[in-house]
Amino acid sequence: MSIDMMMSSSETSLAKSSLLYGSGKLRMKGLESYGTETMSPMSTVTTSSVEVQEVAKGIIVEQLKHAEVTSEKQLADVLDLTMAGPEARRKLMGTSAALVRSRKSLLEVLDSFMKAFTTKNGWRYAELWSSAKECADDRNAVLEMSHSIVTGDEVGLRKFSNYSRQLFIVDKECMPGRIWRTGSVEWMGCATDSRSSTRADMAFRSGIVSGFGVPVILGTEVVAVMCFFDNRHHSYDAKSIHIASQCISSLTTAWQATNLRRESANVPVAAA
Repeated sequence: MSIDMMMSSSETSLAKSSLLYGSGKLRMKGLESYGTETMSPMSTVTTSSVEVQEVAKGIIVEQLKHAEVTSEKQLADVLDLTMAGPEARRKLMGTSAALVRSRKSLLEVLDSFMKAFTTKNGWRYAELWSSAKECADDRNAVLEMSHSIVTGDEVGLRKFSNYSRQLFIVDKECMPGRIWRTGSVEWMGCATDSRSSTRADMAFRSGIVSGFGVPVILGTEVVAVMCFFDNRHHSYDAKSIHIASQCISSLTTAWQATNLRRESANVPVAAA
């Protein structure tokens, strides 16, 4: 199952290039539309009904934005519950289900989780890699970045994010590619080690020090990879890995359950 069938990316349009390591060639991906809708300034036409509609639309958009922020805050508040008992984990599952119901795609759900996690757990940069839409120059390319989160005004982290957005990652390449292949969590104590990361040089120039990655699994299939990095040194962080893994599992479980109910509701009842 391709995750592209269940989501639309939320990033703005931009021209992206892909640097496939080992080939030494720069490949252009072309312009893509990422489906982000922004409110244009209120129309200045004199028809009062149109103006009222524009105002109403703006109010609704603001209400939806408030609801989105509230959902992410609720998720951030319960992240540590993955370390607690069954009752706390049930609360996490309920919060996950509420978040899923308020989002249109799984990637939007995961993007909200990244915002909550980076706010709460001391990792300042997060990125989400999903199936590459196309790479005409290399059929081995499997991943491209769909979302990223930088907390605070961290110039180096933004530089690393902008660089990574230009890349296709091939199978088993770099941490996202390895996790995509193995379906296992990976810890990166030294992000500047060129033996384990093809982005090591940019990590060094951007001040990236430590990182880890977690697979996003639906059923038995890896459908995306989520990575977290920081410009501070982290010793092996079992707690953060556990929280990220358990929360992602909770969100994907809620996503599957919600979509099964939606599909069942749309199945026509057979005539008696």
